[in-house]
Amino acid sequence: MAIEALYQARQATDPIDEDALATQYRYRLRNATFPKALVLQENGQGTKVMLSLSHQQDSWYQFIVSSLVGETWGEHGRGLIRLERATRKGNGPRASEIYKRENTDETSVAPESVTPKLTHTTPGQMWYKAMNDAGYNFGPVFQKHIEVETRSGVRKARSKLSLSEPEEEYKQSYYPMHPVCIDGCLQTVSLALFRGNKSDVDAVLIPAIIDSIIIIPSSTKREFGLAVTSSKYAGIGRPEVSKNFTSDVAVYDPISRDLLFEVAGIHYHQLDVLAYSKEKDTFGRTEWKPDIACLTGGMLPDLAVSTHDDRNLSTINRLIDIVAHKIPNLTVLEANMSSGDQSSIWLDGRYFDIGSRAACKGYTFASSDPGALMNAEEKWSTNGNVNFDLIDFTRRTPEDSIISKFDLIVIKVVSRSIPLMVV
Repeated sequence: MAIEALYQARQATDPIDEDALATQYRYRLRNATFPKALVLQENGQGTKVMLSLSHQQDSWYQFIVSSLVGETWGEHGRGLIRLERATRKGNGPRASEIYKRENTDETSVAPESVTPKLTHTTPGQMWYKAMNDAGYNFGPVFQKHIEVETRSGVRKARSKLSLSEPEEEYKQSYYPMHPVCIDGCLQTVSLALFRGNKSDVDAVLIPAIIDSIIIIPSSTKREFGLAVTSSKYAGIGRPEVSKNFTSDVAVYDPISRDLLFEVAGIHYHQLDVLAYSKEKDTFGRTEWKPDIACLTGGMLPDLAVSTHDDRNLSTINRLIDIVAHKIPNLTVLEANMSSGDQSSIWLDGRYFDIGSRAACKGYTFASSDPGALMNAEEKWSTNGNVNFDLIDFTRRTPEDSIISKFDLIVIKVVSRSIPLMVV
């Protein structure tokens, strides 16, 4: 928005030939701050956004971005911007000093140390998966990184990213660099911030302050870019917290080695996300069990009926394990029909597979005996997602109020002295 505002202001007062603008000038921004994010609602109602541009000293202009909420304008970002001449520089002895020429009018070229072909790369999709798990939620259009080169524990990285503009149904405005491509360049900082480890992506960080940005227009569209990034401790806060680091990024044309985009001194806000969009990856193993859907009616009686002896008790637990293996996130109801019975097949069976039942979404212990229910609650209340319910089994209960709430119901009844467990 600031670049477009400056472009219109300059062309209205002191126009520059479009060819010269694309080859002899560049945009520089500095002291950009973002105190509050601009959130656009997807409810069909528009948001009024205003950008103000005012001339400051020399050739600098101040821009302020605000939005209207109710009757109040709230500020989202401000900074300084100017259009400056950029003289192409060749591969001289100072070509490697890419971060030491912020106050010159010379564009940089990539030093030879960053131009070799990427080695030992990781697909960009793997990084996007880790970042989306942490709550970044980059959509397909914004996933610009193709492959990344990182080293574990090192806050430096390189990556190959796509600079192609997204296709739109309507004609787009002219951009020195498309906003989606700029966002892709800024995403590079995560490679260095999290020390090259996908498993270290544990926070959602967004820019709070940017010291300097350089965007160099081009008369030809680049298809790919080579991004080089590094992060260093800002000197304030705990050094093991990623938010307390600042980042630099430089994006070059991999063929001509010309600088396309450069940002220095990115400071961060950390968003407080309530929970990860997905659970973190956990270690697992392959385990085979019979498919409960393939058991025939003749097999079930042998597995479903048991007595007090331990060998048969493990049989009923084995049947429950098979069900839990088929549907790991079960909701289970265990109903004890006999008075005074506070035992639990699900919780205190000695011969069941703990791993098969670890993903249980919820378990309810039901009894018609208040005393047995209280004793069971005292004994099992610390076992995770366990609920206790007093149910009068002598009364008829509507089917949809009980059965429909559970995936598995274990009913334990007593006939004379032999308990019969029906699953």
